[in-house]
Amino acid sequence: MQTIVEEFFVVKWKTIEHVLISFFLGALVGLEREKARLSRPLQREEKEFPGVRSFGITCMFGALISELAFLSLEKELPEIFLYVSLAGLFLFTVILGFYIAYRFFILKVSGITTILALSFTFLIGVLVGTNLILEATAISVFITFILAIKPGIEKFVKGFSYSELLSALEVGIVVFVFSPLLLTDIYDPFFHIFNFRMLYVFFALTLVLSLLSYIAVKAVGSKALTYFAFFGGLVNSEATVINLVRLGAESGEKVKERITAGILIANTSMILRNFILSSSLASVSGGELSINVISHLLLGMLPAILIGYLIALFHGIRLKGEER
Repeated sequence: MQTIVEEFFVVKWKTIEHVLISFFLGALVGLEREKARLSRPLQREEKEFPGVRSFGITCMFGALISELAFLSLEKELPEIFLYVSLAGLFLFTVILGFYIAYRFFILKVSGITTILALSFTFLIGVLVGTNLILEATAISVFITFILAIKPGIEKFVKGFSYSELLSALEVGIVVFVFSPLLLTDIYDPFFHIFNFRMLYVFFALTLVLSLLSYIAVKAVGSKALTYFAFFGGLVNSEATVINLVRLGAESGEKVKERITAGILIANTSMILRNFILSSSLASVSGGELSINVISHLLLGMLPAILIGYLIALFHGIRLKGEER
């Protein structure tokens, strides 16, 4: 008898734990919805929209009915609780349907973001009730993040035209649609010298870096060219330089000055990348030989890296002084 009582209280405390966790996960999503609602002028009907408490209770309700169903299937609760959980699922569906009808036909308010968020919140509660707490937490945080970045997404979308979006899609087609066709090395049928796969990789990298440089300059300004040149040089210095030169031919004098420094940074980053790769390969062998190889690499490459970055740094300082 004592064992049965102890097992009952263990299950009870576990259920309470799941219910509390689900409430806070739902309240996290509701907090973003409440903040979004309060950040703009409220209409009369918007005061009735779900917020922190509604989302928290919805998630808690999902956790409770899934917990009851799980315990009933495990024979830890009577079978009637399985039907209670199914009735709870039906009740949530009915309530959600009435809310959708009330929102669309009576309040005349469009948009389904809050409705989808409310449905996902219920599913998060179901995950918590089935002891998938980590997965439920990750989904809750991700949904809240997606909802919170709406102003940034709107600003980003308004800053680009439809033709620019089409150009980005063309790059995506080249990279993601044609890449499976060139997974293996394909040489020309006559001389067996030209590797079409390597040519495709270089062409795709050039397009991707061109798109990234354009986005960086348009979103941040010409100052973003420095970071683009550094990271682009680590990936492929030739493609980076080609895109910088192309961008400089289409830009004004101020941007051209930064592109000069960017080309130097890209080539210096290429030397840095080669030094890192060579040192890594040399260190694999170990022993005194690897130390000698790395020391010779330092003597040969480190001065070029330092000189390149210092010249680019002084060039950037001079540009800042001229802008002031």
